Amino acid sequence: MSTEPETRNPPSPRLRQAGPDPGTAIGLSPAVARALESALAGRGISAEAALELARSAPLDELLFAAGRVREAHFGNRLHCCSILSVKTGRCSENCGFCAQSGHHATDVRPTELLDDPAVRRAAQEARDNRASAMGLVSSGCGPAGAHFEDYCARLESVRDEGLSVHASLGLIDAAHARRLAALGVTVYNHNLESARSFFGEICTTHGYDDRLATLEALREAGIARCCGGIFGLGESWEQRVELAAELARLGIERVPINFLHPIPGTPFENRPLLPAREALRIVAVFRLMLPKALIQVCGGRELVLGHLQPLAFAAGATGVILGNYLTTKGRPAIEDLVMFRDLGLELATDEHR
Repeated sequence: MSTEPETRNPPSPRLRQAGPDPGTAIGLSPAVARALESALAGRGISAEAALELARSAPLDELLFAAGRVREAHFGNRLHCCSILSVKTGRCSENCGFCAQSGHHATDVRPTELLDDPAVRRAAQEARDNRASAMGLVSSGCGPAGAHFEDYCARLESVRDEGLSVHASLGLIDAAHARRLAALGVTVYNHNLESARSFFGEICTTHGYDDRLATLEALREAGIARCCGGIFGLGESWEQRVELAAELARLGIERVPINFLHPIPGTPFENRPLLPAREALRIVAVFRLMLPKALIQVCGGRELVLGHLQPLAFAAGATGVILGNYLTTKGRPAIEDLVMFRDLGLELATDEHR
């Protein structure tokens, strides 16, 4: 892992002059210049190149390159959604970072499925906050019995409120995926969380291949896959790059990047916060490996990045979650909207544009 000292001060920019080729930037180190040229052309850099950049490239050069790639492929548009925990707690899985696991003694209060009016109110608030989509997240390993149909009814309520519909309810099979597609679900969140080589340190109640099977069912059903990971669990840079390479191999369309928010009562409660500069380096390396994927900086953003949150977009992010997370608070959406305005960024009104 990086030993870069933590600081809340932004990296000092270096004066550069762009050459006639948009993939050339005078003043960049050769490794960063090669990465920029490849990513601008839509080709993600190799794992070997990514590791070299992660370990030795100056952070300001990485931000310059990743920001250029984001602008080339997405312009100044951001894709932001909101999420809602429609069923909280009592999860049968033992993911070590998760406050909702029934294996951990946390302060999370379990709930049953939220009623329709509560879901509609949340969807209206998300729309007022200018989110283009609303994701409904249900705790547990996967859908069971009547819960699935009740959950589908809540998805229809989000659709009726004029938002794109995103779903997340754990491991699903091909039949569930087809049902969600028929309802109009456009995106399904199912994170790999980390590299295969590190996954056993996070969870032992199901395997990596179980998650891959869900991603394949979604692909076959034509639902876009929102799949990323959580960082700051003790994983190595090799494992971070391993995850990014797996996402590239799978052709993942949307990549959420989360940073550990240590929750009392979980096995990771005493992990130190990821340094802000290292978090930015992660975002930038993922952008160069996944140049055409939407990358959202999600859980832990406010806690880890602090006053450096605007630099997430220089690092290649194309969106955030507006509002609260599942069991932790986000910052008021108006603060994000002001930040976007000040950075000259615009919210996409159509998640496909």
